[in-house]
Amino acid sequence: MMKNQMSLEEALKFVEDGQVKYRISNQLYPCITLENAIEYPKIINYAVATYNMLVSNLENWLLNPECFHIKRAINHPPYDNVHSNSIDTGTISKKAYGMKKIDSNFQTTKEHVFMPQFMMRFALDDHEKYLKYPEEFFKLFIQCCQTREVTGEENRKLSGFLRSGKVLNRKKYDKIQIKCPLSSKYRQCEIEMVRREKGRGWKDKPVYPVDSTIVTPEGYDEYESQFLVDEFK
Repeated sequence: MMKNQMSLEEALKFVEDGQVKYRISNQLYPCITLENAIEYPKIINYAVATYNMLVSNLENWLLNPECFHIKRAINHPPYDNVHSNSIDTGTISKKAYGMKKIDSNFQTTKEHVFMPQFMMRFALDDHEKYLKYPEEFFKLFIQCCQTREVTGEENRKLSGFLRSGKVLNRKKYDKIQIKCPLSSKYRQCEIEMVRREKGRGWKDKPVYPVDSTIVTPEGYDEYESQFLVDEFK
């Protein structure tokens, strides 16, 4: 049986190597069933369940482009599925690292790098890629499970920055405004990220600065641009 916890590279390679075997019907966007699901890592089972949710609700999504309640009902459950999984990127905010050096019991927060609900919206709107080809969706789902360690305060700042009144300003009929590109959210929140080593003696080991820019999936930046406020277009 494969392990449930795996790195981003391992998870993506698992899909790309064709190790995900499933039964599929002849419909254009069919639901799928994993063969011997117990043998697959947890994240693949969640990805398959999420894929089936979106496929089953695609018609409602397309027929109700301006109904906020329909859209939230469809893309909120996938949000929960992403948040049930975590792929540690090995990066931590400079502030969180400093707090842990002072107090090793300091509790950091795992912050998901991507916006799960908006990414699922992206998949639904680009269904000819992400729902027609399950492997493409699996890779997107796995990427959405990436996490970085931040302080609780930084997480609240990022969460606020991505919700109503900040980056995502949700209005009637689901008119979304994005006030900052996803790729630069850490920079906009003035959060520096570093890569640290874990294990015994980690306090005495060096940390390495990392580029906080988020590498987005192919086609995402163009999709996002239609929601950006004028300042970032």
